[in-house]
Amino acid sequence: MDGPYRVRADSEQSRDVHACELVRPAVIIPELTIQGYDRTLRAVAGSEAALRDYGAMMSSLGLNGSEDGGSDVPFKTRLMPTTLLPRPFPREQFDYVYHASAVMVRLIDTAAVDSAWIGDRVSTAPSLDRRLVDTWRQVYLEGRGRYEDQIRLHLMRLDYSPGAPSGPSASLKAVHVTPELATAAQRVSCLHHMTTLTSALNKIGQCELPDNKTANEIATAMAEAVRLYNERYHRSSRDVCIVRNAKSGTAAGSGLIEAALLVNHALASHRRTVEELMRDVQVDEQSRVVRLVRPLDPARTVEVALVYYESPGYDFDDEAAWTVRRALEESLAVTSPSIPLQLLGQPELQLLWRGDERLRSALRFDEHSPEDLSKCLAVLQDTSSGPLVPSGMPCAAVDVELSSKEGRVVSKVVEDTECAVGIFSCLVMNGMEVAFDRTAGHVLRTFGDDLSEPLIDTALLTPRDITEDGSDSVVE
Repeated sequence: MDGPYRVRADSEQSRDVHACELVRPAVIIPELTIQGYDRTLRAVAGSEAALRDYGAMMSSLGLNGSEDGGSDVPFKTRLMPTTLLPRPFPREQFDYVYHASAVMVRLIDTAAVDSAWIGDRVSTAPSLDRRLVDTWRQVYLEGRGRYEDQIRLHLMRLDYSPGAPSGPSASLKAVHVTPELATAAQRVSCLHHMTTLTSALNKIGQCELPDNKTANEIATAMAEAVRLYNERYHRSSRDVCIVRNAKSGTAAGSGLIEAALLVNHALASHRRTVEELMRDVQVDEQSRVVRLVRPLDPARTVEVALVYYESPGYDFDDEAAWTVRRALEESLAVTSPSIPLQLLGQPELQLLWRGDERLRSALRFDEHSPEDLSKCLAVLQDTSSGPLVPSGMPCAAVDVELSSKEGRVVSKVVEDTECAVGIFSCLVMNGMEVAFDRTAGHVLRTFGDDLSEPLIDTALLTPRDITEDGSDSVVE
């Protein structure tokens, strides 16, 4: 964190900020500080009753432990600490995933700018959604033209199993371009979620967010895309639209990203389902500017610089929804993921990368060799589905020096666990110029003994949790 940032003072922006769709909790929480957060977390880790309370709060927010968000029983009613972390994590394994992430994030963008490459291969992947392909053809082949001239925001995740043997692992994979990205903060911490939103709304410009690097870097990448939009088109938008899936039970998942956008970058977020978007969105035919009708005052609209799809699995039932999707792709607004990136997020199309000399020659950066590309793509071709190897690493509350008593509480909550690490990368392209290229952070997904549902995702893996010797010995 670089310190607190203030929202611009003019009255119009103030109204927009307070009208944005972040619900103000009824209870006012005192000003949030890192020290106060640490004290609270320490107290929570030592109290079984507090763990139960926070589990109930997570349930009330609609968060659950099922992979598809469809379960009504959060975490199978087991106790949930606010943040759990298997530690330590061997540096050799971490560096491998970190490096692979950088290769893959640039590879996807390179492939996406070559529309012909996608077009040549779409027909060979029959399971791809035909409507998505048809819309892509209408927009990028028959309409708007060259994809590489656009502002592009690309967010992706790579997963790796810490307990697996060293080297390429079948569990390392490039997931859909933005799939599940908002859930990076979904189960990080209910305490984070509640306090940051409250402080953001009641202490604008006077508070600092907890140092959640993943959410902060993602928000920074989104803010950079908005800045480029305003610079290129001579606009002054301070608003983004987050399109969520109404069928998902994780609507509260992106709260950390929204709070970071608001407090750190003075950007207001407007959440819409696809159905609400069909009702509220307006795309000017001449200027191609996207505007949203304000539900509190239908006579007012706000200009949206970025449309962010929280989930990739939109199977629009209504023909009008596809019309809206096409209109947004043809607009000035930055879309994430854009249709080409969403297509490249499909596993079937990713498998076609390997052995493509044309694509290899199109890589325009020197720091990664064709061997790097082959190494990563070989993993994508590995279809083995062996179980995760138990890591043998216990859980402890993040950044809290646990006493023996506190340790016993945590061990009661999570006993046998297995985990996988995910590396998030952000890439913002302004035409062919790289405007922002960072690894956003790392998330540990901790699984229970049945391996079917993640107990918790934490984005708070700290440098001291990465060991230099590669040992899996535990931190006492």
